[in-house]
Amino acid sequence: MKVPFRELFADETKRGRKLQTGNYLSKGAHPIIDQGHNQVAGYTDLEEGLFNDVPAIVFGDHTRIAKYVDEPFFLGADGTKILRPRQADVNPRYLYHYLASTSIPNTGYSRHFKWLKELVFDIPSLPEQRRIAAVLDQADALIANYRRQLALLDTLAQSRFHELFGDMVTNSKQWPIRKLSDIAEYYNGLNYKPIDVSLEGTVVLRAGNIQNQALVLDDTVRVKIPIKERYLVKENDILMCACNGSIQLVGKSAIIPRLPEPMYFGSFMKIIRTPYPEYVQAFFQTPSFRLQIRTAKTTTINQITNQMMDLIELPFPPLSLIEVFSNQSAGIEKQKKAIQASLLVAETLQASLKQRYFNIEGKCGND
Repeated sequence: MKVPFRELFADETKRGRKLQTGNYLSKGAHPIIDQGHNQVAGYTDLEEGLFNDVPAIVFGDHTRIAKYVDEPFFLGADGTKILRPRQADVNPRYLYHYLASTSIPNTGYSRHFKWLKELVFDIPSLPEQRRIAAVLDQADALIANYRRQLALLDTLAQSRFHELFGDMVTNSKQWPIRKLSDIAEYYNGLNYKPIDVSLEGTVVLRAGNIQNQALVLDDTVRVKIPIKERYLVKENDILMCACNGSIQLVGKSAIIPRLPEPMYFGSFMKIIRTPYPEYVQAFFQTPSFRLQIRTAKTTTINQITNQMMDLIELPFPPLSLIEVFSNQSAGIEKQKKAIQASLLVAETLQASLKQRYFNIEGKCGND
């Protein structure tokens, strides 16, 4: 049975309360769901305005990310839609998987909800919906397990960093102190307009391309404009999110691996170039870096400027010890690549299953 989006979903966004990022807590009674990649953006202890009519699907109007939410929640500051099925004989989990599988054109930081409203969904019997949802849930669980393993390896690398170099805040091993500007250069990214986004052209890396301290290229934007070479990223550069509406995302970073094609880095991003990328990248994950950024911040909101970077200081151990850490980091990266290969297989299987189950009538836009 073919059912248009407008008949299938009710837009309940007005019933949800949006909270500004400054009100997010690291722990609290209720989750805050925004349009970012993380399932939960933060927490709050507020009660007034809590959206209780769950399960629901939250759609990122800018990011095109769909999230299934089965506990009462608040909305992030901007760009989110709350969707619920209008019909009782439709499984919400099936709709979530279907919606997450739709092909929606990436038009940059603009609204994408208009594309959703043009979709037509294939709705089988309720038992078949439940069966499909269960299979795809298993695929999701396998993928989540691989991602947890990757996160544990990141934790291992950080633990090894602490063992070798001590506490960065107190400089517990009394290493000489260097300014970041003495051992690194940093550059701001490329400004472009939504009209510059094209299906062809050059990839511009954004905050969404950094996941769990790694560069991911499954959601890229291309622009077709003349670009100066200084915006070209190089292998072993550190890509950092320098400005974002969500303060938790500011400062997240990843080392640039060998890339399949030339790529540039966009506005709100920063490139840090140093002879010691593994050491500096690991330092960026420490409380010392976060503390210094917060201390340096004046009137700048949710942003890391070059002036703030100039004030950063870090312990600088002997080069021989830095090399030991770099070699150990390379070993951990090798393990991560093996897991990433398995993750890719699982994601390919998941995509194949979705292609088999969901017969979407046409694709939105130009995709």
